[in-house]
This record gives sequence, C-alpha cells and structure tokens, in this order.
Amino acid sequence: MRTKDPFAASAYTGDIYESLRENDKDWLDSLKNNRYSTSQLETYAKCPYKYFAERILNLEQIAEPVEEVEALEMGSILHNILYDFYARLKNKNIILFNCSQDELKYAEDLLFSIAEKKVEDANFKSPLSFYDREKILGINNNRRSSILYEFLKAERERKDGFVPAFLEVGFGFPDNYEIPESVRNIKVKDIAVRGKIDRIDINNEERAFKVIDYKLGGRKPTDEDLRTGISLQLPLYMFAAKELIKAQLKKDFEPEGADIYSLRYREKYFGRLPVKSLSSDKSSAEILIESCLDSIAEYVQSISTGKFHLTQLKDRENKVCRFCSFRAICRIEETG
Repeated sequence: MRTKDPFAASAYTGDIYESLRENDKDWLDSLKNNRYSTSQLETYAKCPYKYFAERILNLEQIAEPVEEVEALEMGSILHNILYDFYARLKNKNIILFNCSQDELKYAEDLLFSIAEKKVEDANFKSPLSFYDREKILGINNNRRSSILYEFLKAERERKDGFVPAFLEVGFGFPDNYEIPESVRNIKVKDIAVRGKIDRIDINNEERAFKVIDYKLGGRKPTDEDLRTGISLQLPLYMFAAKELIKAQLKKDFEPEGADIYSLRYREKYFGRLPVKSLSSDKSSAEILIESCLDSIAEYVQSISTGKFHLTQLKDRENKVCRFCSFRAICRIEETG
C-alpha cells in the first residue's frame, strides 16, 4: 500500500491513530493542550513525519559541532547588544531618527561600549570567531567598518515615523509576570502558543505597529510560504504584538507590516527587508494573520489525531528534504 499510494490514509503512511492502544490515543489527544512554538508548528507544516521523528519519538542526530553553532552564537550576541542598546536609549528618551550630532555620538559610544563588553564576555578564541569579532567591532577597531555602525546609520536615517517601543517581548510564558496576563496565556483558537518578538516599532500618530525580526542570514519568507501556512512566525508575532500593545497601552494599534532586519556583514544584504505580503496594505496583512491562525489550529488538530505522513510539498527538496537528518529513514524517494 505504501508503494502504490504513499499518501493514502493508513498506519503505513503515517496515519497512526486507529492502530494505537486507547492509552496512546489519549496521550496523543492530550497534545492539544501543549504550548507550541512557531518552529515546532513550521516543522509539522513542512513535513509531519519529521515532526513525528523529532517531537514524538524524540530522535536526535549525533553530529560534530559545525559553523552553524558559531553562527547561532554570533546571532545571540548581536541580539543581546541591540536589546541593551535600545533599552538604554529608551531610558534616556533618545530617538535615533533625526537625532542631533551630540545624541548620535552618545548613541555610538554607548553601542560600542555595550558591544565590547558582550564580545569580551563571549570569550572569542577561534580564527572564525576573531573574524566575527571584527564584523561586530570593525576591522582593526575601525567602527565605520562594522555591522553596528551600519545599523546605527540606518536607524538614524529611517523616515517611516516608527520608533522602537517594545524589545525582546515574550508571549505565551505563564511565569513571566513582566508582561500582561492576557499575553502570558495567549491562545490561538484555544491553542496555547509561545514565542519571543525581537522588536515592535510603533507610530503613535497612525496607531500602527511593525514587527521587526533580526536575522543573521537575512532570508525573508516567500509570499507562497505565508499563503500556504509554511511560514507562521511573522503573522503569529503580528497577532501577539497587537494583543500586547492593547494590554500595555490601552489602545488599539493596527499592523502596518513586518520587516526582516538583516544583520549580514555585506552592504548589499544589510538592513531592513520588508515582507511585502505583510506590508503592502492592512487588509492583506489581516487576511494572512487570520490564515496563519487557521493553519495553527489545523496542524495541532492533525498532530493530536496522529497524522504524520511524509511531506507533500511541491518543492520538498529545497524546502525541507535537502538537509533533513531523517532522510535516510523516511524513504521519501520511494514516493517518486
């Protein structure tokens, strides 16, 4: 059956619910009560079998540390630097857009002093890490050749009327009493979700907001991935941001868009990358947000009823299979 019709509903093709014992069915059903992150849900969206292997069977690949680990460290350091920087600017009531030369100099010195401390704490040792150090602080400590100086310049020159208002905001974490109760226990169609938004910028005059997501690689989700429910992060973050702003400011703000902020160390790839389908107009954004919420409910329903078939994506090789750790055991090639 698996060879004749690899996506027919049967235990051999990943539809396992009916073949389970009653206590196992009860356990699967209880997964509706879990708290889900976008990375978990996006894994299921791309390949339910991969989700099954990773999250149900808890299989892990044993591998040597690679450059990806160092890239994650680099991304974490930059996130921490930018969070501390903007938090301290807010305390001083300094807005970078169109700021004075004195304020700009203060901001530059503050940014690099924070960065130097973070880099020192990270204890860079390897040649690659030394290269990353120069990306952050500048070649031979020349600030103007650094990622951070480019960031400072770009933030001062932006002209959209939005200013950073919320930084590193978590939602769906019940024990985080720094955020409103409605955001701590946020749900999507009765599904508990969680995440952390890098930054929310607001425009008070227009009662609008933008979600900003820092990325070291600068890759944007495609319109197709947003429409088909493969990319959930930004629409979900926009939904959560609206709830957060309403709880904190006691006002309704509408989503104006979402930007990937590329921190890649190349001028061509550095800076804000608006996600067009979430930024073109408010009605389009709201449609995609609602579609995202529907997809989340659908995925959790499928997880709790034991549907873990192989990926059916048209471009599965590029979207999920190429670097998948479970490719050797799923036998996706047999499906043609």
